[in-house]
Amino acid sequence: MLLISTEDLTYEQLSELKTMTSPDLPVTHIKEDLTSQNSLLPQVRIWITYGHDVTPEILAKMPNLCWIQIFQAGVEQLPFDELQDRNIQVTNMKGIQSIPMAEYTLSMLFHFNGNISRYLTYQAENHWEEEAVFRELHGQTITIMGAGTIGTDIAAKCKALNMTVYGVNTTGNMKHPFDDMYRLEDRCDALRLSDYVILLMPLTEETIRFMGEKEYQSMKPSAFLINLGRGQLIDDHALLEAVDNNQIAGAALDVFEPEPLPSTHRFWNHDKIIVTPHVAAKSPQYMNRCLDKFAKNYQSFTQNDHLLNLVDLTKGY
Repeated sequence: MLLISTEDLTYEQLSELKTMTSPDLPVTHIKEDLTSQNSLLPQVRIWITYGHDVTPEILAKMPNLCWIQIFQAGVEQLPFDELQDRNIQVTNMKGIQSIPMAEYTLSMLFHFNGNISRYLTYQAENHWEEEAVFRELHGQTITIMGAGTIGTDIAAKCKALNMTVYGVNTTGNMKHPFDDMYRLEDRCDALRLSDYVILLMPLTEETIRFMGEKEYQSMKPSAFLINLGRGQLIDDHALLEAVDNNQIAGAALDVFEPEPLPSTHRFWNHDKIIVTPHVAAKSPQYMNRCLDKFAKNYQSFTQNDHLLNLVDLTKGY
């Protein structure tokens, strides 16, 4: 059986998914809690989920499970030990968010670089500012922390704007179209050169609280931070101190720990911080793209071929 536990699948999308699979493979869509589905779970061979309901307890009730398709990129919540012990293949949707996340990034670059908030203030005050200047992104430097599929797509768009683009990854190995690449431990060298810093890396033991006091002190006072990865990549207190003390110029944050962001959090009302409610990857095309990728992987699965976007369970991403 193919089990689907994603709540936001429409009737039309469910029908499309059923046409992708073999006629002899039953497809079951369950929106409620899985813990009570004791009669169905032993039949599950393939599981489509966002990953939050993948627990050791549920896995124990699925003795025939071979493959989990996660319908998002993040997998840090998965019980990796149990999955390794069972030799269950896990694939994610790495890279599927490239288009909306790249466009989100560009919108924030233009917003910060163009002083849009200042012009909105002038408009609200009916004030014509003779000294106002619209700055150019041309020739500025951006560092992308997490030079994977999405980071590479963002880099290409920034290169099209004639920006200098640096990347940060675990090895420091060069990738096109970056101008240079730095290792994680050398990130401060890249930060000193950057007008903009984008966080995209997965959450691991090496990246938790990746941006702290030392990193903000390394940045230019005119630099901006954009976090699209995970809320725990940054130290909230250190970021607030950095913007309060003008160590950096501001930040755009789309991810938080916890989510939803508490209404009392200082991020909400800080004039140098833009808060968006985890929307950078959301798009009307998201689920259709997920289904397209699943269809390709399903064909590979039935033919015992290598699956796309296979998660390395030993690394956690």
